[in-house]
Amino acid sequence: VEILRLALPQLPNKKDDLVFSIGRAEFGREHFEDAEKTYLEGAHGTSDGETRANFLYNAARCAQLLGDDARAERDLTNAIAAGGKTTRASSALTLRLRIRVQQHRFAEALADLRAAQSRFGNTHAVVEAALAYAIGMIGAGKPDVALRELERVRPRRLEKKDVPEIQYWKARAVEARDPRLAARVYLKVLKADTPTHFAFFARRRLDAEPLASRARAEAHARETEVQRMLAAGQVDAARRAWTDAVLLAPPDEEDAALERLADLYRRSAAYRAVLELPPPEYPRFPLFAAEGTEPDRFDVLLAAGLFDDATDLIQARYPLHPLPQGLARAEALRRGNAARPSIYAAEVVAREELPDDYVPPLLPRLIRELLYPRYFYDEIVAESKKHGADPRLVLSIMREESRFNPRAKSAAAARGLLQFIITTARDVGKAIGLVQVSPEDLYDPRVVIQLGAKYIGDLLKQFDRDPYKAAAAYNAGPFQARLWARMAPAPGDDTYLSSINFDETKDYVRKVLNSYERYGEIYEKQPPAGGVQATP
Repeated sequence: VEILRLALPQLPNKKDDLVFSIGRAEFGREHFEDAEKTYLEGAHGTSDGETRANFLYNAARCAQLLGDDARAERDLTNAIAAGGKTTRASSALTLRLRIRVQQHRFAEALADLRAAQSRFGNTHAVVEAALAYAIGMIGAGKPDVALRELERVRPRRLEKKDVPEIQYWKARAVEARDPRLAARVYLKVLKADTPTHFAFFARRRLDAEPLASRARAEAHARETEVQRMLAAGQVDAARRAWTDAVLLAPPDEEDAALERLADLYRRSAAYRAVLELPPPEYPRFPLFAAEGTEPDRFDVLLAAGLFDDATDLIQARYPLHPLPQGLARAEALRRGNAARPSIYAAEVVAREELPDDYVPPLLPRLIRELLYPRYFYDEIVAESKKHGADPRLVLSIMREESRFNPRAKSAAAARGLLQFIITTARDVGKAIGLVQVSPEDLYDPRVVIQLGAKYIGDLLKQFDRDPYKAAAAYNAGPFQARLWARMAPAPGDDTYLSSINFDETKDYVRKVLNSYERYGEIYEKQPPAGGVQATP
């Protein structure tokens, strides 16, 4: 910060950039008062409207984090006026709408929504604004108003990830007056062609009354339908119909429904190939080579169990396609402790080699474990017990942060399995007696797992054991995670996730919590959750 301030008089043509960098540095240090002051100085000192809007928007963020929504709203109003039709003006308008919804100033919030539709109708901002307003209406007990606004959103404005989220909130809006329709819309969320955490929320809604009885009836109705289709030789149609039944089935009927679906899978070559996929076989001693030649080095290494010495050769020998080769590659890399390329291979297999509607509980266990491995598990459990962390959450965060690669390093100098920056690592280390933590220490799994268990345990304590807020805090910081909780217009994990207005963090929480649920299914015998997407 001091260096940047010294540069200001030397670089007058770069004043706006330097002032913004100072504000960003103060913000990064969580000195929100200083950051807000700097941003406001920048807003008053610039002659460019878009730049002024950017300064004011960031000043408003600081004010919100300091708990002053009135001051934030004032700055946002000025940013909207200064920014014209720029992206920053649309962001300011949407954030002001969120403030007004949270304060139940619905008429003003609706005015903001209409302004977004008028000024930014050809941008994604209208999707964000409509969703924020609709969720507020559902929280306020006005689901019909919410549904009306969600129906106004033009499909061409939706990104792929938006579709299941919009469908989910449409289902929430019709639950009370039309449970049957709600169940059918939730089924669309469960069958989404993109990974979404709203599939997990949909299953929760379907498993609880008043929808549970309706979902059960819908699942049972598929029985007669499937019998008719099979009698007519329509095996593919029967499989699709029974997939719906599995996704709608109540927990006490899921096992039987899955067994029936497995029988239908065996009647289709593509599904049977996955269901009955054998584990890969690798070279074993004794090895035989042509007369006068030595056995291939790759075969010798794998036969000797030295998979870690053959990771480059593994990727050359086993392509990602077709399915048996991709599986052999992922498993061989796992045996060689090459976690990142192993998970990558497993994800490619899941995305590109499996039928689109293949339900995860019927995947071969090896594929599921390759997608969600438990590297360093004993150490994670031991340290989590010491520090009050949830080992499943630690695993899920580690999977997302580094893909279990101890040598991972980001462009921002975050290091190791849990991508600590050195300042945070030293602060956490002092609390558990690890003094003088060095950057190189962050590549040591033993050190990082201690630090991570302590840090994640502390976050869980701060957020009442809530994994959604803890994951958001791990990515964006505790101040921001608390702000999203305060701004959510109603209680609930679904409302919280939709209230996260940072795309990166929302995507991060989705991936971490999807993994969290899948780890529970695979290793802790929790009932199936989520939809047809196996990857997070």
